[in-house]
Amino acid sequence: MVISGRLPTGVRELFEALPLYLPEARVEEIRRAYDFAEECHRGQKRRSGEPYITHPVAVAALVASLRMDPHTVSAALLHDVVEDCDVTVEDLRKRFNPDIARLVRKPMEEIFPQLKGTKITHAWGGTLGITMNRMPHFERLTGNVLTASGYSGHGVALATLGGKLAAEAIAGQAERFDLMARIPTRPFPGGVALRWPLLVLAMAWFSLRDRL
Repeated sequence: MVISGRLPTGVRELFEALPLYLPEARVEEIRRAYDFAEECHRGQKRRSGEPYITHPVAVAALVASLRMDPHTVSAALLHDVVEDCDVTVEDLRKRFNPDIARLVRKPMEEIFPQLKGTKITHAWGGTLGITMNRMPHFERLTGNVLTASGYSGHGVALATLGGKLAAEAIAGQAERFDLMARIPTRPFPGGVALRWPLLVLAMAWFSLRDRL
């Protein structure tokens, strides 16, 4: 891949570093993420006057310096487009839909070697809501308007429970739902400005720790 012309700070260095540990096809995936992020943030400036895209590029460079996988690097580039641009999570999922089965096969076979070579017939990927205490967030917004989210990767078991408790509450038996709603949910540190960069860094750290 050729990177030429006048580029925002850090872009050339990022794409010179990526081929040192990733094959060309995976670097191309990251280039697509960069192109989309740059287009979304075009015209936005940082307080310093630099193009805003220099911020996600810096986060991506940090993630790449740890030799994280292409999806993590792409997530670093895209981490502000939902918050700051007219883009939804579903838009990103449609544009950058990963091969879930391929992603899970390696760790699955490492943990469960007896499954090596087993055909994966169903694979699912979606938005992951993580809370600070890893407990689901239940809340009564008003009247019978209820919300239950933040299953922190345990939605297969807990989302069914959440639906059951919400149904009980709507039917007039709200004791169990209200009990869950009284569990405090701490706000993510850093506020709106820092929560995505901190989340990307935290994910990179735990990914690195899993490899050590």
